Amino acid sequence: MKFRMKPIEVDAEQWFPGKQIDGVQFNAHDNSYSVKTLEGSRPLNPGDWVVTGAGGERYTFRPEVFAVTFDQTGLPPRRLGRGYCLAIILHWLAKIKPGQRLGIVETGTLRFTDELHHIGDGWSTFYVTDWIKRECPSACYVSVEENAQTVRMCREFLARVGLDQYVQHWSMNSRELAKMTMPVDLAFLDSSDDPQNQLEEYQALEPNFRLPAFVVLDDVYDVPGGINKGAKTIPYVQEKGHQVERVGRMAIIELGQTGVWENIQQDIQTQQSAEMQLEVQGAV
Repeated sequence: MKFRMKPIEVDAEQWFPGKQIDGVQFNAHDNSYSVKTLEGSRPLNPGDWVVTGAGGERYTFRPEVFAVTFDQTGLPPRRLGRGYCLAIILHWLAKIKPGQRLGIVETGTLRFTDELHHIGDGWSTFYVTDWIKRECPSACYVSVEENAQTVRMCREFLARVGLDQYVQHWSMNSRELAKMTMPVDLAFLDSSDDPQNQLEEYQALEPNFRLPAFVVLDDVYDVPGGINKGAKTIPYVQEKGHQVERVGRMAIIELGQTGVWENIQQDIQTQQSAEMQLEVQGAV
């Protein structure tokens, strides 16, 4: 016989330093935070969810685990953020390049810190630094942003959540990426709405891609009232024989044969199975 677990509604809040949540305790001796649960005191990291059950018991969940475990009641299903997709790609890059220091480049950075913007608006910066801290501290991550005020805000926020040491901020125009000499295994291009600018970013990085590698372009499909940022980059890479896959509003470019796209797609669809409205359509 087969059984299905009965649905249970719980209260949950996502925690970041400075946010007051009942049950969260500060530990002065090591500047850490924790939550008292039925299993004892559990450490709390920025972005973790604090769940309170029907009996008042508390649990903590990593963001990626919470995303596939809970759906918010009374609201449409959530969309999977860019950051989760990048973390999935990085997970598999680390597997196919063991022992290598991964090179990651992002154009555009975290611009807003309130919860309404956690899916987009540069929050990939948070999720990538969080992944690096947990999974691959040796990775070299460069975030390029021309607006000095935005860079300062992002630095201050990441410092508050203990992630600032895992990213280098380059305050410059993304077209200056040609100055970069480090090898690049993953690039996330999301600095402006100008398709020509995105193409120039790709071309500037092109000599640095360490194959096999991935490039992710944001806002290239079904952008309501917006501009297809990849209108020039996608035809350019397809003419060179590179595979382009569609994931929601993003395009993922596979440079060289990685052999892990099916694994990435399966992991993303696992998130999709939690009704997060992420569309995986394969080659375009």
